[in-house]
Amino acid sequence: MSSLRGEYGFLTVYDGLSEEEAEARVAIMATSFGIREWQFYDAVEGYSTPPALGKETWKNLAFFRPVQRHILAAYVRAIRALGGRSWLYVQAMATDPGDTLLQMDAPMLGQHKVDGRPLLDVVPPTSSWAKRIAPRWAAFAAELGFSGIHWDTLGDFGRASEHGADMYGFLESARPIVEAAGLDQTANFVDGFGWDARLPTSGLIAFPYWEVWTVPAVSSRFFHEACPASTGGCVFVCYPGKDSVHTGQSQNRGFHGHRPMELLLDRWTLAKCTNNTYLAVGDGDKHIQTEYFPFTRQLEDDEIHQIQAVLGAKPSGCEALLSIYAPSLPPPPWPAWWPWLFLLLLLPLPCLGRWLWRRLPRKSQKQLPQAPPQDPGQVELASLWGTALARSSNREAAAQKQGEEDACAG
Repeated sequence: MSSLRGEYGFLTVYDGLSEEEAEARVAIMATSFGIREWQFYDAVEGYSTPPALGKETWKNLAFFRPVQRHILAAYVRAIRALGGRSWLYVQAMATDPGDTLLQMDAPMLGQHKVDGRPLLDVVPPTSSWAKRIAPRWAAFAAELGFSGIHWDTLGDFGRASEHGADMYGFLESARPIVEAAGLDQTANFVDGFGWDARLPTSGLIAFPYWEVWTVPAVSSRFFHEACPASTGGCVFVCYPGKDSVHTGQSQNRGFHGHRPMELLLDRWTLAKCTNNTYLAVGDGDKHIQTEYFPFTRQLEDDEIHQIQAVLGAKPSGCEALLSIYAPSLPPPPWPAWWPWLFLLLLLPLPCLGRWLWRRLPRKSQKQLPQAPPQDPGQVELASLWGTALARSSNREAAAQKQGEEDACAG
């Protein structure tokens, strides 16, 4: 992985402003918040193919928001001039609704809908899927001068993990394709979906990006497993919400009564505590609220100063925040090796039991039945018969005893 160049932000407005205004938004984000990584959210037309080469304007399929090619280019130029990187958002698990030609033999996991309208068809990310879609998106991103592609996902939508989803294989196959176009790549591991412990050292992604919906189960994985403080260099995403009630916001369950700005500051502080960054600011001086990035809120001056205080000082309260978002697992009450010791102690018990059983007082041995003699010849014959049976019984008992002793010795 390459290290982050700074904080991470986003852009969503590609129409209704001049190129100079676009450049000014980038400058504000860079100077006020130290942002050097920008995600271009919903800047494409659809999900199957990018806009045609030379097409100057289009509408994004999600909410039909207009996009101007020259505004995208202005953003990209301004970012490059600041030494930052621009990442084109591309959905790695989608096609336009009903695009059976592109889907071909890929399993269709269902449809993602917006306001009851089918927005996209969902397919699992795999190596073969990357080879199918990466060339077209890499060509478009390179033509506009982007630094790389941000491969977004929908998490385990439609139980993708049970239908062959292989995010590592997807990234492994996409890597040479985007690299040949002069690009890099990142990926969104939604609630940990698709994460692989090999990724940090694989060179397949520039840095990890986790969109966390489950606190603390998944946020603990992020801070302990994927991006611990010893390495850092990742993007922590956990939307602060639009009000303090947090209705229907699974990522904010347990934070009822906490203002979104309070959560934003805490989560950015936690990211800094662990040498990571937090997705919060976009479109100049606005802050994110939900997973729909354009639904932003204007930052007040005092809120900007509060964020700058988090970024400019040594983070404090780290232990308290970690106890909420990444609590350590309690140590086991016994050492890890104690079950083996217990098993070893149990093994001799059967042998000990047999040894004690042989030494317990027993009832007198049963007498062998003898036929009542009728004459001296019969008496002598009965005596010989009883002696033979007794010897046979003694030999069997001795053999059984020797077998038990051999078993215990083994």
